[in-house]
Amino acid sequence: FKKGQIFKPEMDQIIEERYRLEKKLINENFREKNVLIISSDDTYLLHLTNKSSLLNINPLTGIISKKDLEFSLQKVYQLCPKKIAVDCNAIGNCPFEWKLNYYVYPYQTILDQINQHCHLQYRPKMCTSQLCIVVAN
Repeated sequence: FKKGQIFKPEMDQIIEERYRLEKKLINENFREKNVLIISSDDTYLLHLTNKSSLLNINPLTGIISKKDLEFSLQKVYQLCPKKIAVDCNAIGNCPFEWKLNYYVYPYQTILDQINQHCHLQYRPKMCTSQLCIVVAN
């Protein structure tokens, strides 16, 4: 208060600490500006890493219908990325058991659609406790 910082924003610092390992994971695995992050925290992760999403809908939780899903994946279908950052729940690789609502967080549906359209199968390469980098074989 004495330093004149009574309205100092704290959110950036909180987000930076919360996603410190995920930021490092993304930056070390993606040199390109446009990336695919399949996570309910995609907006925070994109902001922290100064990346842009390959999805046409952000946040990912805005995908609520089959029409939304097809629209959101248009750029992804064109590129068929070899690497994706994906929530550990989508591949059953979380260090804790976390049951998410399938309809609110459509991780697996999105991943299945990409696999089907691009004829790829993604396997985990490395993970934090929240996020994994998956690579197509």
